[in-house]
Parts: sequence; structure tokens; C-alpha cells
Amino acid sequence: MRILWLRAENFKCYNNIRVPALGILPEGLLFVEGENSTGKSSLFDAIFYAFFYDPTTTKELGTKDDLIRRGYSETDVEVAFELDDKCYIIRRTHSKKSAVQAFLMRIDSKDAMAGNVSGKQTICTGVPDVEKKITDLLNINKEKALNTIIVRQGSVQALAEAKGAELRNIIYELFQLDYY
Repeated sequence: MRILWLRAENFKCYNNIRVPALGILPEGLLFVEGENSTGKSSLFDAIFYAFFYDPTTTKELGTKDDLIRRGYSETDVEVAFELDDKCYIIRRTHSKKSAVQAFLMRIDSKDAMAGNVSGKQTICTGVPDVEKKITDLLNINKEKALNTIIVRQGSVQALAEAKGAELRNIIYELFQLDYY
């Protein structure tokens, strides 16, 4: 999977941000740098929110109201990504007065590259259906993503200190070695 771009409105410290501002993210390893408390972690939180957030089961990001920028009443996050030569947009949104809504759409790859998302084909909607489809597409669930791919602030030490069976289980699950 390759993330192409992220757009977030009124999410945590961000009023309206698109990363990158134009086009798509470069291929390869990305480095996010900045002063303390400038929103670096919030970018990753926005990605996790788009892919996996469910206020009934996701406690790592806080309550749904914690995710809305102070002074605003709703948030909206979209992430475009490419998987197996197909492009998708996952969108999650909610307000202080409404439930979280989730949408997974397929888009033409040329449109995704340009940031034009007018030709969307909805694959599924609703938090449980989108989470199931994302889990099937990526072959990883929320817990595995949180514990292996997305290393939360302060969690690096726990992963580094994993020993023996615990570390082996993390590696087996991440690389699906238990299937072989």
C-alpha cells in the first residue's frame, strides 16, 4: 500500500491541511520533522482515524470530541491510497452531535494523482463495513496496525523491549508467517 495524499479539516490542531499541498507523496520512506507540539503526530493520527477509527473501540486517539479542532463542531479526513495498482479514498467524518461516518471509494488512478476525486465509485459505507473492507484489503486489522506499523509516541520502548514469544508473535502476525 502507498499513501498518495492526506486531507484533514478541523482535525486536532489542523484547520485545513493537505499533504502534500499539490500532487502526491513521493514513493519510499518519508521523514516528518518539526518542533515539539507542531502536529507531527496528528498527521499520523489523521491517517489512523481515516482507516480505523471507531469511537466505541478505538481509545488510543481519545474521544471523538477530542479529535475536533477547538472552536469547531466537526472534522473531516480523507486519505487517498494505492494498492495493487488500484486507487482508493477512505473518508471519515463526524461532528460533536453526530455519529462517525465512514466511506470507502474507488477512484481512477489518474484522478487520484491529480487530486481530482469527482469520479468516485462507492465501495461501502458505515464504520463496521469500512473497517471490515479495509482489513480485508490491507490484510491487517486495527490492533495489528497500531502495534506494528504505526508506532505511537512513547510506544517505541515497548516494541524494543519485547522479548521471546511476544516479539516472535508480533513478527509472525505482521509478516503472516503463521500461514506457512
